[in-house]
Amino acid sequence: MADGVLSPAHFQDHWRVTVPRIYSPQPNRTCLDWSFDEELATKLLIQPLEQFIWGTTEGSQPAPPRRSTLCGRVFKQGEPAYSCRECGT
Repeated sequence: MADGVLSPAHFQDHWRVTVPRIYSPQPNRTCLDWSFDEELATKLLIQPLEQFIWGTTEGSQPAPPRRSTLCGRVFKQGEPAYSCRECGT
């Protein structure tokens, strides 16, 4: 990882190594008696991906979504308006 920049290749390499370690079947178990450590999977796979997507650090929450500035008015076919008189867009 050069200069603190993550790329999809970093995640592919990390998941290529980590997924088999977490999800491989245990010895002396059948495919019907399959289990894995969900907390470990969340900690090593899901949380880093969420942090990358949301641009947050560990323990911080993403910013709440912004409300749309559009009012949602649907213009009728043939209506001679190019913008909404209520919201101005």
